[in-house]
Amino acid sequence: MTETKEEIRLFEFTNYSERSACAKAHEWLRKHHIDYTVVDLAKQKPTTQEMERWIKEDDFKHRDYIVSTQEEYRDKADGMTDKELADLLVSKLELINLPILEIGRRAVVFGYEESKYDQYLGASNERYMKEK
Repeated sequence: MTETKEEIRLFEFTNYSERSACAKAHEWLRKHHIDYTVVDLAKQKPTTQEMERWIKEDDFKHRDYIVSTQEEYRDKADGMTDKELADLLVSKLELINLPILEIGRRAVVFGYEESKYDQYLGASNERYMKEK
């Protein structure tokens, strides 16, 4: 039985793609020949429900979803529910500067951590590799 290939999507603001976390994510995906689609958050805004689902699926602290230069929002985020944070992030997408890696409509990594990319998409996992 052939295993179904799940879609890999990397959500980011394309104008942030040169920033460290986004650039590292792209570099890792290309290096490992992973077939993925870039979704520009500025052009394809996520819904509050989608953002809330991502927040629930990840283990980040709420403040870590928000760009580090926005300390006021970061402080407020820690006291918010997942829904409140999702509402804030969708209404102010510019607060996000990290890529969101989604596999099969499930967010698995917010930001870039090589060990997590290895865990979910490691080179031994051929089902995500580009067709040759």
